[in-house]
Amino acid sequence: MSEEIVAIGGARLTVEKMHCLIKSIDEDGPDKWIPDDVINCYISIMNSKRSTSGKILKLTTFDSRKLQSWGLSMEKREELRERTSSNIIEKGYDFLQNELVFLPIYEQNHWFIGVFNASKKEFQILNSLNSEGATYKETTQQLRLGIQVCINAALDDQGDPLDEWLQENVVTWPISVISNLPQQKDRCSCGLFALKYMQLWDGSKLANEFTQDDIDLFRKQLVGELIFSELNEKKDIQNEIKKKKLYTVELIESEESEESEESEDSEDSDESDESEESGE
Repeated sequence: MSEEIVAIGGARLTVEKMHCLIKSIDEDGPDKWIPDDVINCYISIMNSKRSTSGKILKLTTFDSRKLQSWGLSMEKREELRERTSSNIIEKGYDFLQNELVFLPIYEQNHWFIGVFNASKKEFQILNSLNSEGATYKETTQQLRLGIQVCINAALDDQGDPLDEWLQENVVTWPISVISNLPQQKDRCSCGLFALKYMQLWDGSKLANEFTQDDIDLFRKQLVGELIFSELNEKKDIQNEIKKKKLYTVELIESEESEESEESEDSEDSDESDESEESGE
């Protein structure tokens, strides 16, 4: 198993998981797809830098999936609510206390962002592969139901519920598909575009525009940002890199090479044993 080199929040990254960040710019396809744990580590970093007055929260891919699971049929939602009420109430307060809540959504091998926009009372979609005419109503149905379940639980928990939320129903909010966003020009950058949207969207516009070239650079920069983050619990890895004056890319390639050699040695040994046993 690959050695863990990044541990931020509940996410863990091995050399294997980070290899998607150092692939050649000319490569395209699944080997460069961004996994959940890379996205979640960077979300933790963004949340650690957020302003306390901004009322903006970025949820992880794990949170999004939990919300979708809570957005099941009414009978199952009640059952889940009883079983995990404290978690649901806590998540409900996240929505009541923030004006913008970002949710990474994974659908058909593609990442995009849903935004709970309390100020505009709408559910926004930020997508690097916008399909003409797409409404996202069915795609986000369970997620929006799950959000409403959490909000209802938090309102029930309050001795004096917030009047402004008593008549609100997130499920009926309009879905606003944001147009004219930077779009990906490859088949492997959706996760990086999603992170950039989360980083730059203020509820009405992007703080800064960016291009596919910027995303390609961002892919490379992520390696160092993740490994040298103050949140990274793997201080021994950080010290090793500093001591050897290694580039982070060199470290990953070195680890990959060592694992490949070990695998080949193991295969050679197995073949030798089989040969001896068969008398060849």
